[in-house]
Amino acid sequence: EKGKSRKHFWMGGGAPVAELYVQIFEAQKLGTKSFSGKCNSFCAISFDNRILKTQIVRNSINPHWNENFTFDIFQNAPDKRILVTVIEKGALFRESPIGTVTIPLSYFKSNLEIRGWFDLKNSKRKNPGSIHFAVSLIPNEEEEEDFSMFVKNLDLENNWVVLDPAVDSFQITDSISGEPQEDNVVEIEYKKEEPEEIDEPEYGNDVPGDNGFVQHSEPDPEIQQFLENEKREQERMLQEFLKQNYKCLVCGEGQEPSTALELECNHTFCVPCVHKHAHTLLADTTLTEIACCARDCDYAIPQWALKKALEENVFENFISRALQQAIADCDEMFACPNAECGVVVERMRDKNQQASIVRAGLTAEAHAHREEFRFRCRECNTEFCSSCFRIPYHIGYTCQQYETYLKSRRCRFCKETIRSSPSAEHKDVVGPGLVDVCDDDDCQAKMKNSCSKVHECGHFCGGVRDEEICLPCMHEDCVKPDETSNDDWCSICYVEDLGSAPSIRLGCSHTLHYHCVLAKLEQKWPSPRITFGFWNCPECKQEIDHPSLREVMKPLKQLYEEITKKALQRLSFEGLEKSEEIVKEGGRFYKDPTGYAMNHFAYYPCFQCKSAYFGGQVRCDAGNNDQPFKAEDLVCGGCSGAGAQECPAHGKEFMEHKCQFCCSVASWFCWGKTHFCDACHTRQQKGDYVSKYDKKKLPVCPGKNSCPLKIDHLPNGEPFCLGCAFCRNQDF
Repeated sequence: EKGKSRKHFWMGGGAPVAELYVQIFEAQKLGTKSFSGKCNSFCAISFDNRILKTQIVRNSINPHWNENFTFDIFQNAPDKRILVTVIEKGALFRESPIGTVTIPLSYFKSNLEIRGWFDLKNSKRKNPGSIHFAVSLIPNEEEEEDFSMFVKNLDLENNWVVLDPAVDSFQITDSISGEPQEDNVVEIEYKKEEPEEIDEPEYGNDVPGDNGFVQHSEPDPEIQQFLENEKREQERMLQEFLKQNYKCLVCGEGQEPSTALELECNHTFCVPCVHKHAHTLLADTTLTEIACCARDCDYAIPQWALKKALEENVFENFISRALQQAIADCDEMFACPNAECGVVVERMRDKNQQASIVRAGLTAEAHAHREEFRFRCRECNTEFCSSCFRIPYHIGYTCQQYETYLKSRRCRFCKETIRSSPSAEHKDVVGPGLVDVCDDDDCQAKMKNSCSKVHECGHFCGGVRDEEICLPCMHEDCVKPDETSNDDWCSICYVEDLGSAPSIRLGCSHTLHYHCVLAKLEQKWPSPRITFGFWNCPECKQEIDHPSLREVMKPLKQLYEEITKKALQRLSFEGLEKSEEIVKEGGRFYKDPTGYAMNHFAYYPCFQCKSAYFGGQVRCDAGNNDQPFKAEDLVCGGCSGAGAQECPAHGKEFMEHKCQFCCSVASWFCWGKTHFCDACHTRQQKGDYVSKYDKKKLPVCPGKNSCPLKIDHLPNGEPFCLGCAFCRNQDF
């Protein structure tokens, strides 16, 4: 029991009065600690300081032993109970009790046989299981009279003497008659009980005084000294007695109960002896168990004892080594191959699971291998193969196929196997860096733009053809952990790794696919309005810069210069040069009128003349997101064919138009194609969408004489140009 420690010495002897016949049959549903759900177990029967064991049954939670055992029972048996214990034997934790059944001998006072299924008991295991056995008490015919007396006294306790520290030495001495024999058994109980609450002792006798009050006489000093000495002597005798019962089997020295290591094999050792013994055995680095210090003992020293005897780092290293060995020896467990993780994973196989659909592009064999061995660690998110432990998992190949694939000649772009061998003539034509390219059309197209050189390290150059300075080697063997490698994704397409196509390293030091950068520049701005965010690096937002892109960037930069020039003229025309955002310190565009103008005015590409023209303010562009976009609708004032075509002095930039929805001068130009006056623009912003009105619903011009513009013009609903506003302001 927890909180108690017992030692037994048999008192008496003589011929056996009976024989205890034990039959161990089987067990069911044993509660195992193994991750695999399997159990290696044996049964141990303990009686009269003897322990007999069955054979070990492996990999079963329903073991069958079918073994018989015999114990002799004497008149004064040292133990009045039979312990039947099922023990689990594992690779790492050698022995761990699953559960125990306790049978008191008093049961046989009325029945000489017990047989059946019994539940195992273990407070540390939720469902330890059950065991089937039989125990028979067979009397010795020659000792019939003694057997009858033995059975009669089964429930008596007069063969036991209990030493309790709370009992004084005189009582202990009186309860033992004579010197104990070598085979005598004494049971010692150490009870950890809370002390009873008692009143403070009063020294001396209470004597009534002259004044009527009770006076306390002082205790006799000699008696008090005698009691204290007697108490110390009792404590010394008790400690000496305990040390005699906790002797180390190696050095023979007595030990305090708190410092002695009493193992499950009933052997007791001191900490220094276990420490020395363990360090001697640990010299063998392949050892995963420390055997008992006693010779011919099959038990291993348990972890709790090793932890108490060894240094902390030595114990941790031993347990780690034992765990790794246990994992290596177990087919059902493996560790994550990520060196920074190492978490243990259990392989779970569901035999009833239906076969999943074969993934496109995989053979049935590769699919079956992927379903069984592809794992992703939940701790570090590493994907790996649990058979060959490669990172990442080799999708499309079994382990053997992948080994063959790695040794074969492969295309540098698509990584597919090339069956034929390269010829010397082919190598001279394409260059040493382009020998390993397959006949696929995409790979052949990539080869035309790829560098044909090979680095000094022997790896091909991943840059573009005719570069003055080659792209540094990005092979995994040549890059540092924080550097870009061929296995990194392109930040534009996120479809292929950088090694799958010729790449360029920009002035900002980021590396991208060459063809992805070209496609990004050719697509230009994504909306009707001209913007220049497309020529920024997707990683750092700096302007793309590389020698191979200069010709492509040249017309784009010319367009940027043209629009900035027009935007600054428009800024001056509308009197926004002194805007607070430009002149006030801390403003968004402080001392940056170009940035303010480009962020304030919207320019669109004319479908006919291909020039950029002013299309209103940027804020108006957001109000037309739900309108369908057609490139042919974007036409500048000069190409619209309505009214004056172009100012001889100022071109098309400052041509003035009438409102498209009434007979007023337009002051707003939105979406690059629609002119509004102030009144119609306000209605549009408040939700009265005049731009969606049918032309018949718009007001009709009353004619030249009554029209506010005093001119003939096209019906409302159609665009109409009034002439150059810049010239009219200068004339005024």
